[in-house]
Amino acid sequence: MTTLSNTEIAENITAELQVEALVKGWQVERIGTWVWVSQTDRGDSEGRELLKSKGLKWSAKKNSWYYMDKDRKGKRMYAKNLDALRNIHGSERLA
Repeated sequence: MTTLSNTEIAENITAELQVEALVKGWQVERIGTWVWVSQTDRGDSEGRELLKSKGLKWSAKKNSWYYMDKDRKGKRMYAKNLDALRNIHGSERLA
């Protein structure tokens, strides 16, 4: 069995979410080494379960789902909003 790096895991998650993102209108982006999914509908239990099954967690302060690189688990993104994170780390829109 091949072990994937955390970057490869994040890329796989992103690829799997791109179709769902197009259908549901989600915004998927990489900010630093983290993957963020925003513009989700809080009432969409199917979407919520999909995101949870892919290992994403909910950030109430940023009102978005995120996947963090497990190698950087101790380094948290404490900026108050996603715009501040984009300014600090740069971002790439994925879907």
